[in-house]
Formats: sequence, C-alpha cells, structure tokens
Amino acid sequence: MIFGIRNRFHTRIFIFVVLLVVLVVAFITGRNILNIHDSLSRQYRKTLIDGTQLVGLRMNGLLNRWETKITLFSHVLLRAPQEMRSHLIDSFIKSEAGVVAVQIIQLAEEPVILASGMTDPGLTLDTVGLSEVMKTADNSIQHHPTDPSLGVFMRTIAVEDGTDPVGVLLYFKLKALIQDNQPSDSVEIYLLNHDFYDILQQRSYGDLIKQNKFAALTQSRMKRKGSSGYLGELSMDGERVFVAFHQLPAYPLYVLVHLNGSAIENAILSFIIEMLQWTVLFVLCAILCARWITSNLLQNLRELHAATQRAVAGNFGQLIRVRSRDEIGELAASFNIMSNKLVELLTREREKTRLSQALSTAQTVQNTFFKDTRIRNGRLNITSFYKPASECGGDWWGRFSLSHGKELILIGDATGHGVPAALVTAMAYTAAHTHIQRIREGGHSEDDPAQIMRMINRMLHNTFSGSYCMTFLSMVVDSRKGCLIFSNGGHPFPVIMPAHADDNRLMPNGKFPFRFLIQKRKSSNILGIDSETEYFNESCELRDGDKILLYTDGLTEAADSRGRQWGNRNMQMFLKKHARCDPQQLCDELIREVMRFNAQQDHFADDLTVVIVAHEKEAA
Repeated sequence: MIFGIRNRFHTRIFIFVVLLVVLVVAFITGRNILNIHDSLSRQYRKTLIDGTQLVGLRMNGLLNRWETKITLFSHVLLRAPQEMRSHLIDSFIKSEAGVVAVQIIQLAEEPVILASGMTDPGLTLDTVGLSEVMKTADNSIQHHPTDPSLGVFMRTIAVEDGTDPVGVLLYFKLKALIQDNQPSDSVEIYLLNHDFYDILQQRSYGDLIKQNKFAALTQSRMKRKGSSGYLGELSMDGERVFVAFHQLPAYPLYVLVHLNGSAIENAILSFIIEMLQWTVLFVLCAILCARWITSNLLQNLRELHAATQRAVAGNFGQLIRVRSRDEIGELAASFNIMSNKLVELLTREREKTRLSQALSTAQTVQNTFFKDTRIRNGRLNITSFYKPASECGGDWWGRFSLSHGKELILIGDATGHGVPAALVTAMAYTAAHTHIQRIREGGHSEDDPAQIMRMINRMLHNTFSGSYCMTFLSMVVDSRKGCLIFSNGGHPFPVIMPAHADDNRLMPNGKFPFRFLIQKRKSSNILGIDSETEYFNESCELRDGDKILLYTDGLTEAADSRGRQWGNRNMQMFLKKHARCDPQQLCDELIREVMRFNAQQDHFADDLTVVIVAHEKEAA
C-alpha cells in the first residue's frame, strides 16, 4: 500500500510520475545552483559598480553646484556695496548645508580680503597659505590646516576689468560630501585624492586597510581602468570585501566603496535556500497532483468501461481476449465494443448521405433563383458569373424586366454561407417577386429601388432580430431615359465604365477609365440590422457604351497561398487595362484573373458573384 493506493497499474503510474518529477527537479537544481551563485555574484558586483558611480556622481554634482554658485555669487558680491557684502555671504552660507565659511580675496602679491563670513567666530581661516595654492590651480580641494573635519573648496575667477583675479575659499564639513550616501555596516566609502590619501579620515588608504600591497595594486588598476570599475576582492579582518571605484570627472578625487562580502554571500544563500524551499514545495505539490491525476484518470476509465458495458448489453460481435486483470485489461475489454460502434458509424454515414441529398435538393432549388448568365432587353446586355463557396451560397442576384429597355437589378450577400445564408437569400428572392408583383399592380413605383430595400430590411429584422443580415444593392437601369437609379445598403460600390476616356463623369485627371458610384447621402446599414433604417435613392446619367460592374466581396477577398487578398487595388488595375472590352470578354477575363490569383483557383473561400450591365449604342 502506497498512500492507501492499491498495488495495481495506477500505483505504478503514480510512482513513475513522482520519481520522474523528483529526478528532474534534483538534476536541474543541482546543475544550476553553482551557475546561480556565479550569476548572482556578477550581478552584485555590477550593482556595486553602479552604486559607486552613483555616489561619485552625487559628489561631483555637489561640487559642480558649489562651483557654479560661487562663480555667480562672486560676481554679484563684487558689484555690491561694501556694507552689503557681509550680509550676502551670511545668506549664502545659510543656503548651503555643510558650508561653514566663505572668503573672497584678491590674488595680488599680497592677498587682499574683499569679503568673508563664517558660522563659528573661532574658526581659523588660512588666507595666505591657501591663496598661494590658488595661484597655481583654478579649482582645488584642500584640508583645513587646523581642523581635520573641514575641507576647503578653492575657485579662481578672472575679473572683467583686467585687475588681479579673485579667489573664493569655501570652507565646508567633509561629511557634507557623503551626506546623501551614508555608509552602513556592510558599506564603507573612501574619498581619495591623487596621492591616495583619504581626505575624510585624514590617513592614507594603505594605512586604513593595513595592506599597502593591495593599495598599490588598486592605484595601478584605477589608472588603467579609466573613470570607474571593479577593483577586486580584499581580505580584511578575516572577511571578504569587494572594492569598486569612480573618479570624479572635474576634480582630482576618487570614490572607493567597500562592500562586505558576507552581505552578498548571505543574500545569495538566502536566495538559494528560498529556491530550495520552493523546490521542495513544488515536489510535494507534484506528488499530490500525481496521486490525484492517476486516481481520477483510472476512475474515469472504470466509469467509461461500465457505461460501455451497459450500452452493449447483448448483441456483440468479435471479441478480443482479455489477458490481464488491471485497468489495461479492462480497457482491452472495452475496446471490443468498437466492433459494435461500426454499426453506429454506418448509421451516421447514412445520415450524412441523407443530409447531403437534402443539401443537393436545396442547391437545386437555390439555382432556380438565378437567371440565365446572359440576358438582353432592348439595348441592355447583362452578363453574369456566380460561384458558391459550398453547396448552398449566401450570394444572390436577380433581374426583372420592368419594360422594354428597363431592368431592375438586385444583388446581395448574406452573412456567412451554407444553409442559413441560403435561407436569407430565399427571403430576399421572395420579397423581390412580391415587390415586382406590386409594381405591376400599380402599388409600388418602378423608379424607387430603395423601396424594396426597406421591405427586405424589415422582413429580415422581424424574422432574425439581427442574427442574420445581408449587404444589398438595388438598381433600376433605364436605357430609354438614359439614367440609372440605385440604392445601397452596405454593399460594394458599383463601378461605371464609360465608353470614352474624356467622359465628364470620370475623375478630372483621367487616370482611371472607370468610377465607383458612391452614395452621396448618408450611408445606410446593411439589411436586417435595424428595421427603422432609412434607404435613399441615387441617380446617375446613362450613356451609350456604358458598362456597369456589380459584384460581391468574394471577388476582392479572394486570397493567394500566403493569405493576401486580391483587393480593390488589383481590381482597379485590372479595370484600367480591360475597361474597353465587351461585357462577356470583360467578365471572362475578370474571373480568369481572380482564379489565377486565388490559392485554390476555382474553389473560393467565399461566394463570388459578378454582374455586368452594358448599355449598347443605338444601331445606326
């Protein structure tokens, strides 16, 4: 017994899954633990370098700010009256944290104090000694000669009137340089000058770390590495210390940061322990999941077996021998039921045959909706092409002769294809015949194609409540009056192709020998969306030799093997080349062009309908 599970097939599955999970997790954890340690060490060293750079940049920013401010301040002070200078210096000292005194002197052979101020009257200001240093350097930072906690920031400034330059001595607390970067138990900050002397602790770096050899090596590496970098590991008081540096760009100062290695090791160890804890938790969860999965899986198999046994319950065909008593044996016994399932398969095949015959009948009925592919009424010559995507299509077009030389042409595209779309087209077909009957009875106008749009829209919406809809275009073509009237409900725009390139109905540039008939009024919804949608009539002059192209979106959405659609651009390029062809040739060339582009040639993903109406010239 293992976890209360019987020693059968599912027990073996459970043990196998558990062992596999444990071995995989142990292998991955053991293999990667050293890599994780090295990776985290490199990441901490990179963080140490970035942190050292941040400390240096903050110090450099503070010194740059002081340099800018004392430059501007000295110019303002020199222009101010003598009695205001002390007040200005006191205000400046109070505005800068860490600044304790400011002196402005004229750097002549004998230095002349122009103004000074301090927070502590007992503070010693070494004017003469420091002025000599300022004569040789524009910017410099020195220790205070008597107070080791203070530093002196010196700046030499040229005077505009050509007299001796002015020197500014800014006395500050050395700790002000690191006030935003206070050291911690694991981090120590050193600020070294070019002599490798720590100006914060007033001792050489070698004396501070008690390892002159490492100090010399560090100094050499700093000169080679440039402005910042990692210097290596140092052993201090039995602990590993990681060292990085950053050189202040405008000042002869180096920032060295010591990071106690035990902090890094503790962080890495903590991470690894946490990872191992999660690993153990994962293994326990995997064990529980394995037990649950195997138990449920085999319980389902037993239930399936019992259900199939009840279904068979009698007439049974060929049997296979059951050679074991575990779940595999039970599955083998259930497999015998497949022989009886063949009967069900044959039944389904007969049902498919019956449905196929029904679809064939529906296709035959739907084919009666379509008129002949070539029709002539007076000077009107109509050519068409229709190709459904399946047995029953969602495209429909029809034409009805209103009088000699006058036709009502309808074209629509129901959403989707198959039986539901065919039902929508059947409703449109019925509504069209009802509309024609009312025209002949005098109840509807011949010249109002929008009227049938409204009728079909209400019928579809009342029947399907917006679940099924269709794009639709209704057009009246009158060769006697020389006009066409159309109404569009979300259908692709019809295209008119005049006989002459200079026809004023074309675009002014004459680039294309055709024009899309766009509805000028507000565009209308497709049919079946909203029963209250209003549909409008648009008219256009019809001239001798005109051809009108009507089509469904199956034409432009034909796609090649890479899924790219034929699109409006290719259709425009085709019409630009073939617009002068006769209607039948134009239709044939158009279909051949689309079939060449289509991935499956004569099998389209969507229904395809093309209708071309030609207004032929009057015979001489």
